[in-house]
Amino acid sequence: MLQSYIMSKNKKNPQKQVLLSPENYIRQKSRALPIVKCVVNKGWEEDGIASILIVRQHSNGNFTFCSYLVDKDCLGVKDTMYFFNEPQETLDEYEKQITSNYKVEEISYDLAHNIIFASIEFAEEYGFKPHRDFTSVTQYFLEEDTDDIPLIEIHCGNENGEPVYVNNGYETPALQNKIVNQLERSAGKGHYEVYINTDDDRMNENYLDEDEFEDDEDEIYWRWYKKIDDMDDKEFNQTVYESFLDWINRSKKGKFDEDNELIVKMRALTDIIADSEDMYDDEKTDGYYYQLLNDLENIDTVANDNVPNSLFPSFENNGKELAEDFIDIFLAISALSKKKEIQKEIALFATKYKDCGAFAYLKFMFSGFTKANKLKDIEKEIEKFPDYFLLKLLQKEIETAEMSSKQTREELLNLVKGRTLTTFEMSQFVADYATRVFEMMNTETPDHLEKLFALEMLLDGEFAEEKCDFTSRILLSAVRLLKINLIIENVVRKKR
Repeated sequence: MLQSYIMSKNKKNPQKQVLLSPENYIRQKSRALPIVKCVVNKGWEEDGIASILIVRQHSNGNFTFCSYLVDKDCLGVKDTMYFFNEPQETLDEYEKQITSNYKVEEISYDLAHNIIFASIEFAEEYGFKPHRDFTSVTQYFLEEDTDDIPLIEIHCGNENGEPVYVNNGYETPALQNKIVNQLERSAGKGHYEVYINTDDDRMNENYLDEDEFEDDEDEIYWRWYKKIDDMDDKEFNQTVYESFLDWINRSKKGKFDEDNELIVKMRALTDIIADSEDMYDDEKTDGYYYQLLNDLENIDTVANDNVPNSLFPSFENNGKELAEDFIDIFLAISALSKKKEIQKEIALFATKYKDCGAFAYLKFMFSGFTKANKLKDIEKEIEKFPDYFLLKLLQKEIETAEMSSKQTREELLNLVKGRTLTTFEMSQFVADYATRVFEMMNTETPDHLEKLFALEMLLDGEFAEEKCDFTSRILLSAVRLLKINLIIENVVRKKR
């Protein structure tokens, strides 16, 4: 019973290896690496923009380094990138790239730290948050912002300390208007300056995403993680008991997914429990993660609206409109549960695009066909749309139903060999690969949690950002819910 559940977080094994994804390494271990170099562009004080590179070195001689594009006079950290465990040649190439754009000078870490955190503090006064990759990853590459870091005064804003927004073409007109409106609300009319200089070709390089103004899920996760991890045993046990009870009751009523912050909190809580209770094997997790990465990372992909392509091979004139409509209808149908509503949405799509493989895929994905009839009908559609990838994927899913995971893996990888997929097709392929090859809830290889952790790492990392479209977040959400429920089930079963 839940009432008997007592856990001490002090049970954590200090020798337990953490997940070795670049993101998790940076979050949890990078501060232990020595800093060997910090550089910034010359003239950053006057320009208002500081492009900072901080380099740490591993014992193997390789480097992990992070860059921070900092607007000290208005927006704070606009962009950030991280490079994990790279050789000297990669670092040299990156430094050569930045020095070809501007002159740099070496500075102390203390100065770099103060520039970044002073700019963030200034920006937050006016409602601007740092880039999402900073809040979720690269802030943990920096030393903690405590009194141990000597305070260096960094002047932000104009001579009166008021924000100065300069758009040199990095923000789109829509985002520019959003920023100016935010300044109007937070600073007040006459208490900020705006300069627009878009006479170059950088308007499409959007360094600050429009949704940077919204709460970022990663930021909420790490805030909850730190809060829970800092609790003493008594408070922690009370939180476990209350949270588990709430989650189980909501799950029975089918209402647990109505509160996104609750899901994020439960992710943090159950991740801490899984770690402290040694519920999974790190080495196995890393093995599954690298298996996924090795199999999938070399598949070529293109954007969905790069038409004609394999998703929309014959819609040159209105292909971009079709691409938008197709994604919209897929997401809409995915959120529906009633068969009549699904059929209505598919029928609306059919009025415009019936004679295409994309319509056939929607029909098969969301219809109640039996496997035998479905395979026969899919093969008929493939005759009309030869080699249409998504139909071939559905065909392969049925044909491999009785095969081992090893055979299925070979069949699926052969299917994508030599192909260039759209990011939507890649998202569907990853979902099929994960569920069929990993067979997460199959007794063939019962490392359930290891597989879920590995899949989460893949779907929440650079791979998904580069190779998949945003529909892969549907699979990521499902993986996280499975992981939460499996950890809770393990705890409850252990205490019965």
